[in-house]
Amino acid sequence: MKTRSFAERLGEKSAQALLTNHLRERYNYNPAMAEAIFKDTVFVRTLLEPTAREDGQIIRYFPKATESAGKPLRSCEYVAVRLTLYAPGDDDFLAEHGPKALRQYKIRRITDEAEAQGAPATQEDLTSLLGCHRSTIIRDIAEMKAMGIEVITRGDVTDQGRGVTHKRSILRMYLLGWPPTEVARRTGHTLESVENYIEPFFRVACLHTDGKGLAAICRLTKLSRSLVAEYLALYEELATDAAFAEPLAKRLQFFTEGLLPLGEKKGAR
Repeated sequence: MKTRSFAERLGEKSAQALLTNHLRERYNYNPAMAEAIFKDTVFVRTLLEPTAREDGQIIRYFPKATESAGKPLRSCEYVAVRLTLYAPGDDDFLAEHGPKALRQYKIRRITDEAEAQGAPATQEDLTSLLGCHRSTIIRDIAEMKAMGIEVITRGDVTDQGRGVTHKRSILRMYLLGWPPTEVARRTGHTLESVENYIEPFFRVACLHTDGKGLAAICRLTKLSRSLVAEYLALYEELATDAAFAEPLAKRLQFFTEGLLPLGEKKGAR
């Protein structure tokens, strides 16, 4: 009898394994079909209940990114953020790359998730979440940045005045499942502004995936060449990011099929 690995045994206890096994045994679905149904179920649940947590996620409360540096924490406005401490594949990553690489991988994942939800994590937050000394976090982040890996903490957004564009933050938050009203609240934008970022992006992305070139997209959307180019660059960035590629593909499919409205706005900020 083949001995199953540590990672395989843990995987059999996950919600995905339990549901896919149920679908295979009860309805005789093949493994690929059962897994596809599970992923679609998770995606639809995210649309209907954005605050729902997945396996391995926790809720923490961080100050909004718009809160100024030096403001007393007790006076800040906080938002709840979902953070993934454990995800499928972490055990395989650990076995292949070792504990230090896994810790840095989690630093990137947690900071990406927190920043995308409008409340960047601090080095102290990472220390608490990952159970290590702050000096370890500082050293890890320095090594990651030296390798060209972007790691955005609260210090990057407030103390040093560095941040990402409004479009990037809003789109990432939207792809994580937050409705536009909540995205507006977390980013300090009006609902109209948020929709004016989201809707043109998906018009551009839909036309791009349909094979249209830059000139054709500009003509069909009536957006400027520079704005279309910016949206295309954002699309390529999100489509190649493991955290956003799947929700981006799902939402594009829903927009294309008319299950989510593209809206009637013709301009964008």
